[in-house]
Amino acid sequence: MPHPILIAIGEGVKIFGFLKIMQGVTIGGNLNRNRIFEGKVIMQLFIKENVFLGIGVIIAGLVKIKGIIFGAANSLITKDIIGKALYSNGLIKSLEGEYLLEIYK
Repeated sequence: MPHPILIAIGEGVKIFGFLKIMQGVTIGGNLNRNRIFEGKVIMQLFIKENVFLGIGVIIAGLVKIKGIIFGAANSLITKDIIGKALYSNGLIKSLEGEYLLEIYK
């Protein structure tokens, strides 16, 4: 973590792979629900593969984030994001080619 300040990660959050977290990020909150993901019951959100979370991102609910994902600064993520994408407050833009290389340098 390059900026480990004001980061909150909820108990039971599952993170697999590469995750880069900037300052002020909140991850977690299941709203007292559960969900099936990859054949298992999950009680918190699930992050898998290569994910970058910009400054002030909030991820809430039983969300699946899987793939090469870039969460733009100050975004609120409450829905699944799967694939290669830039996410910014409800808008998802597909990422391809050189953009993928630039994000993870």
